[in-house]
Amino acid sequence: MVITVLDGLKHLLSSTSGGLRVLRDALLSLLNDKFSDVKDDVVLCVATVFDTRFKLLPFDTPYQRDRALTSTKASMTAEICRTGNPPIVVNCH
Repeated sequence: MVITVLDGLKHLLSSTSGGLRVLRDALLSLLNDKFSDVKDDVVLCVATVFDTRFKLLPFDTPYQRDRALTSTKASMTAEICRTGNPPIVVNCH
């Protein structure tokens, strides 16, 4: 959910007008500086793919989507090797 919240916040800051443009620009710049590599975090990518509300939606490029899917498959394989059983995915909706 972290990836989707950051994407939404960046979109909101970059697409709104009026008010304190300087503050919006500063916040957007700080978000980009602090979280520019968030889509490279394997754990966050896997969590986003498993979340039925988002799946691959926040991954903008084919490279990001492929990386998220590869990370998810690797995580699933590691869990199966560790326990001998596939992990149970619960849909809470």
